[in-house]
Amino acid sequence: MKLLFVTIMILVTGLFSQNYWQRVDTLNEAPPMWTINKFKIDKNSYLYSGHYLVGLQRSKDGGVNWEWVGQGTIPDRIQDLAVDYDGNLLITGFNSTKNQYGLFKSTDCGNTWGPLNINNKEVSSSKLYTPGDSCVYWEKYYWINSNLPVDSLYYSNDNGNSWNLCGKKFGIILAFSKMSANIFYIHTQYPGYFIYKSTDRGATWKEMAGISMLTYVTILSSHNTLYAGGYDGIYKSKVDPLIYTDWTHVVSMQTNVLADDAFGNIYAGTFGLGILMSADSGKTWTANNSGMWADSVYDMVYDAAGYMYVSTNKGLFKSTNLLSKTKNENSISKNFKLSQNYPNPFNPNTTVSYSIPERGNVKLTVYNSLGQVISELVNEEKPAGNFSVQFNAANLPSGVYFYQIKSGNFNSTKKLILIK
Repeated sequence: MKLLFVTIMILVTGLFSQNYWQRVDTLNEAPPMWTINKFKIDKNSYLYSGHYLVGLQRSKDGGVNWEWVGQGTIPDRIQDLAVDYDGNLLITGFNSTKNQYGLFKSTDCGNTWGPLNINNKEVSSSKLYTPGDSCVYWEKYYWINSNLPVDSLYYSNDNGNSWNLCGKKFGIILAFSKMSANIFYIHTQYPGYFIYKSTDRGATWKEMAGISMLTYVTILSSHNTLYAGGYDGIYKSKVDPLIYTDWTHVVSMQTNVLADDAFGNIYAGTFGLGILMSADSGKTWTANNSGMWADSVYDMVYDAAGYMYVSTNKGLFKSTNLLSKTKNENSISKNFKLSQNYPNPFNPNTTVSYSIPERGNVKLTVYNSLGQVISELVNEEKPAGNFSVQFNAANLPSGVYFYQIKSGNFNSTKKLILIK
């Protein structure tokens, strides 16, 4: 395997000379952040931290204040946490009081919980995967006799109400990644380190080459490239690695989690070096830790507006800029553009983005289905650039609404859907 040596650059001027991260949590009475096992954000922009020792917390204000949810109902030792397409929460874990494992689901932002049954199987050592649609994938294994896995990957296409065992029995599954609506990748540890690919939403799987002698914990499908991160560093490969030498070792650093953005930037949450970013497909890496005094990153997630939240050994941090626009944040569109709101459907907050190529008055208005004005989001002169604005529909009923932008001779309208 050809080894590509990479220099990790720490910038002290330019983009990262100002604080790029800000601490958002108080956690004065909460357990230390190093107990966090999983961190997620739902469609309401509520934050959830699943701890592997003391249960589940929720924040409704961007991580400033936290409250316990599900105490006495759900496991206190959270193994995994997921949010499905409809915004439902799912957790797996161990209840130390009842001395049992369980899988639980909440449809009301963690206020109430109900157990889900996986064909009467014990849900120990389990992981949850939500590929971004109504299917929820759950990986579990347990050992009998000579350490042979009996069950492996179950899937549900009705948000966890019923489950089916995948036709192929895998060994230990360490990571899951989605490349498109139908294409998934998983990484297995037992009986060997392999990548499997499915082009039919998990119905069938094809074995690809994995990385020999590497226990990596995360994989990422980004712009037709596969990345794998773990204790030995980060590797990248062609979309379909057929042999071990298809993988290139791009950097040596213990990596806990990988993320990307729409422009091809790759972010690595590491153990000991904080967050590193690569804008050139892993050739060079930049330490992006200004304002963050933590050195170990456990999870990275985006909110609806495109800001990144990072759980670390020193607390919870939020990016001060839209990380999804780091590569093009200073570029100005040559055309007018009104983007589709995100998320959509939404409840009750969503983000509307637009671009204008020249200075001018911008009017952005929300209407109901009768054409009545509901909210005037923007009505002022703006310089050329890219902009985003939040729309809060907490006081509106569910339904279809429309938002329209007018700037100069440009006029565009799009539909948004509120579901409560």
